[in-house]
Amino acid sequence: MMSIELDETDRQIVDRLFADVRVSNRQIARELGVTERTIRVRMKRLIDSGAIRFTALVNLSRAGRRLAFLWIDTVNRKDVRAVLGALELIESLSYISTLFGRADILVLTMFKDRDELDCLIHEQIYRINGVARVTRSVCEEFIKHDHHLLASFTSSSPVPAAEGAVSGGGVITGLAPVKTDTDTSLN
Repeated sequence: MMSIELDETDRQIVDRLFADVRVSNRQIARELGVTERTIRVRMKRLIDSGAIRFTALVNLSRAGRRLAFLWIDTVNRKDVRAVLGALELIESLSYISTLFGRADILVLTMFKDRDELDCLIHEQIYRINGVARVTRSVCEEFIKHDHHLLASFTSSSPVPAAEGAVSGGGVITGLAPVKTDTDTSLN
């Protein structure tokens, strides 16, 4: 995808949406001193380019789901791209990222019970050629879940549209201690 450059008006629109995603184009236009058409055109460009998207944030504890972090090591670092391609096809994975450090790949998924998580790991992820090891960590308690953190990306440009650098999704910026595979209380 193409990269787009965000100017001051774009950044103000994104900042306003971070404050309240349900705000009307008319209200944003009024606050920024521009026409509603200007807001509509800019919003369409931001959305069409992939620079922003709208999504719902789920309160996992109320939805009966838990969050798992899966740290994936590949057999060889050159296997990472192939493994990423296979992981992208697994619908239950909500976040996939390459890493340097603890593991080669980090994925996040929501699950309802240990059986569902075990099935994902053993029946899907371990069957991917190139996967050497999967270590899980389960979120015990959210301490901070700040989807506004991504707003800081709007101040640098160009924004790589393909990466969705500005997103109404969620970013987990801090968590309580997590339970690992050795913990038997995940049920």
